[in-house]
Amino acid sequence: MAHTHKTAQIKARIAEQARQEEEARLARVSSARTRSERAQALTSLRSHQQQECGPHVPDEDADEDDNAGADKDAGDDADDKAGEEGGGHEKSDEEGGN
Repeated sequence: MAHTHKTAQIKARIAEQARQEEEARLARVSSARTRSERAQALTSLRSHQQQECGPHVPDEDADEDDNAGADKDAGDDADDKAGEEGGGHEKSDEEGGN
């Protein structure tokens, strides 16, 4: 917590300046016209984030979340295949009924 009014103002100004710089970096990425410009902007953005936050180390929880999404997608594919197989069984039932 800020001890004085002046310290609070300085901290607010620093936070606002950091926010504006981050928005400018993101704007450079979104306004890049070519792949090379976009790659350069992304590299700059990542390097700045690493300087502020340190290098990215993936958490074990993040890996589990990624795998959960893949399992969910695989489950959707399985449902689609089951629907296709179910359609095949209905045809065989109809053929047997004739």
